Amino acid sequence: MVTKNELQDLRSYQSGANYVLSIYLDTDQSKVANLNRGFEAALKAELKNAEARIQDPAEKAIFNGLMSRALDFAASHTPKARGLVLFLNSEGSLWMKELNIPTNTQAIWDKTAFVVPLAEALDEYRRYAVAIATRSNAKVCMVQLGRKEKEVKLHSSGRVRHIKTTGMDHLYSQAGIQRNADEHVHAHLKQVVKALERAAAETPFDRLVLAGLNGVTNELFNLLPKGLASRVVGTAALPFDATDEQICSEVEKLETEVERRFELDRVAELLNAAGHRTRATTNGKETLKALNERRVRDLVLSENMKVAGGRCNACAAVYPTGVPRCDYCNGPLEPVENILPAAVARALADGAGIELLRDDAAERLNTHGGMGAFLRY
Repeated sequence: MVTKNELQDLRSYQSGANYVLSIYLDTDQSKVANLNRGFEAALKAELKNAEARIQDPAEKAIFNGLMSRALDFAASHTPKARGLVLFLNSEGSLWMKELNIPTNTQAIWDKTAFVVPLAEALDEYRRYAVAIATRSNAKVCMVQLGRKEKEVKLHSSGRVRHIKTTGMDHLYSQAGIQRNADEHVHAHLKQVVKALERAAAETPFDRLVLAGLNGVTNELFNLLPKGLASRVVGTAALPFDATDEQICSEVEKLETEVERRFELDRVAELLNAAGHRTRATTNGKETLKALNERRVRDLVLSENMKVAGGRCNACAAVYPTGVPRCDYCNGPLEPVENILPAAVARALADGAGIELLRDDAAERLNTHGGMGAFLRY
């Protein structure tokens, strides 16, 4: 889910008071087409296509100014990831984020930022915590959007020994040593739990992966409080000295399967709540009405949903087809071929979460119109 904190900086781009140039740029240097700064040519072609669709001379002049800024930015940009997101508005503001995930090059010109691809990325690639633990060392890593964000290392304060064989002459003394070693391991893993609790407070994460030897990960799982244990989505065979690439690769293997499973649970939860009318709806008109009234806590949409409607550029309200004027400011509505971008922008501006469903979960929601919401009240 896209949280309000992760996209808080974009709220100023959702007001509809000015024009916004939204750019998604494939900068992946493993692709031949992007070598020797080939991504600049691809961006220029997309910008020219967008410019050709603008008819008003004054609007085109604003676009050309932002296009020049975007091309200058791309010319000075050194790719460190697989993709780049760039928002520029007519008031001179610029927002940029690199994404280490597949990104399709496109340029969108509108009165609000085109945030749907970014929302999809943040929804699909949630923040993961990876705890790699041995009997004497551990580290907790944060991974999101294909990149490791931070790392905390821990070392046991006591010497940990594991007795593999026991002679009868020293049975009791060695048993005591083994018990002492096990106590150190237990104390060490409790420190790992505390590190995870601190990480959850400082850098909230959605999912947790436990890595290391089975015996250690099993004991670590058993020590986790209920809140952290509920976030565990799998285990991984990673050594303590695993590289960033190895850690991100293991997370990537889990992400798709875990996300599809989560989405099926989420749509089932929504349909059940809407059926009992407990602060949820899957009715398109009711969802848009709640969105305009700022009652939506989490907006749930099918990824490929396409429904025509209207948008108020004065207050950003979103409507189904057939509504001539805005109910809130009486302004005229601008027809839009697909209300999905406008609905997502409105939800993000109000701090609502976004859940974009794919595959089986999307098909199930499509039978109910492809749109729903969990409501604040």
